[in-house]
Amino acid sequence: GKQKLKVYENALKYAIESLNFKKLYEVKIRVTVPNDIKELYITGNQQSLGKWNPKRVLLQKVTDKVWEITLQINKPAEFKFTLGNWEKEAIIEGIEEVNGELPNIQIEVDETALFEYVIKSWENRKE
Repeated sequence: GKQKLKVYENALKYAIESLNFKKLYEVKIRVTVPNDIKELYITGNQQSLGKWNPKRVLLQKVTDKVWEITLQINKPAEFKFTLGNWEKEAIIEGIEEVNGELPNIQIEVDETALFEYVIKSWENRKE
């Protein structure tokens, strides 16, 4: 009896910890783009970010230059912006290439927040 109870207690503790780890925060992401584009996508390391599919999660156009999306994400969140494929990946102001690769944008979310990014240009990659 006691042994079984202990197992349940541990399982419950684990479940609660993993829930906390997966705590979702609502974030607004606002992106300023350098040119008039038809669509802008965000993609990243979790379901709400499209699981690295470059053409799944579309931002809303606010003005010619500003796009926004509100998402539920948990930390750590990693993502990139694309025009719908990996050949056209966004180059973000303040994020430099490392060994010819663009690193992921990373955010540690602990609260509802607004994150703003400026896209300098688009990477032109032909695989």
